[in-house]
Amino acid sequence: MAKGYYLFRGDKTACGGKIIDGYTDHQFFDKDMACEGHRVTCGKHEGLYRIAGGLDTDDIHGKRIAGTLHSRSSCPCKSRLIPSNWDDDYDFTTESAEENLGLSQIASLPKLPEPIQHAQVAKKHNDYAKTCTPDDNPLRDGVYIWVEVQETGHAFVSVHISNEIFVYTYGRFGRVGTAGLTGDGILLFMKGDDARLYYREELYQREAVVYKINDVGLFSAKSEFKKLWDLGTIPLVTKDMGERTKRNGRVIDEYDLTGSNCTTHTVNAINKAGSHVFDTRYISTTTGIPIEGHEDFTIPTSLKKYLSEKSRDLESMNVIDFTSEFKKQYPNINGFTPTESNFRGKAFEAATEGLSEAGSSTGYSAGSIGGLTCPHD
Repeated sequence: MAKGYYLFRGDKTACGGKIIDGYTDHQFFDKDMACEGHRVTCGKHEGLYRIAGGLDTDDIHGKRIAGTLHSRSSCPCKSRLIPSNWDDDYDFTTESAEENLGLSQIASLPKLPEPIQHAQVAKKHNDYAKTCTPDDNPLRDGVYIWVEVQETGHAFVSVHISNEIFVYTYGRFGRVGTAGLTGDGILLFMKGDDARLYYREELYQREAVVYKINDVGLFSAKSEFKKLWDLGTIPLVTKDMGERTKRNGRVIDEYDLTGSNCTTHTVNAINKAGSHVFDTRYISTTTGIPIEGHEDFTIPTSLKKYLSEKSRDLESMNVIDFTSEFKKQYPNINGFTPTESNFRGKAFEAATEGLSEAGSSTGYSAGSIGGLTCPHD
């Protein structure tokens, strides 16, 4: 006889995901009980999946209750589920039992349903390869520029390689100089749970827009940021510094809001990685000679405007708005609401909007000379 354990919302999968659904009207120690069909994330593959299998002898609202001996995640890992409550158990008898995470034994593996997204396409490929391919998940591989324009705004880059996420975001995450215009230029590197939470914060708190850049190599983009991060130094911890910055932040230069900021670092890295998205070419009205250059941005507002226009260019398709796809695969499970600007933030926002109206995507800006303000002490 094997001992199993009931599963609840928030319980982890062996691959690093977690159960995100549960019945609020059936709880044990204030935890919502999970059932077959409830949604679960995966720690190695993007998207949402289902709990497969449940106890034949127990159900809630017609759905079999999920248990460690009878249930799995339908993610490509077909991961087992790890209980968080060791006081709510059940017994199961089977002659063909195998070890389950060294904790108990297991019933026969249930038939696994397909992922919630792209189920039909996934079926066509999984029948042959049994692995996740680009057709299964449009976010499996790609280089993405994220832009949000609340207050001063922010821009950063994420790279997806075979469903593994690498996020590189630069900003004033440590010491700040006079009026908040300068400070330690910290490059924060995130992956795993940190990256997924950051995605949701940006999508739902900061209302970011995400653009896929199709003319740049995955490893080239990742390498540009990795080189900067590897050469950086551990930041001096400040009172307001976040845990993610303490763990994975590196000081790479002096931050300057007017010319060495998140926007300039984003554009420079994408250019160095080989993208031509920001290249320009026009004919001189005086000489008639073609002149080539590249767009130079200092503020997120101008960058967002430029990328939005590029995303409507159906001829090149080098820039595509992927915001809706990210929202599908990263639902607002944390209940985030848009952040309201404070007085100082509104002043910054008004200032940057003014710069945008004046035209910052000119091919030359303060970013070309590293900024206009002095570095902090």
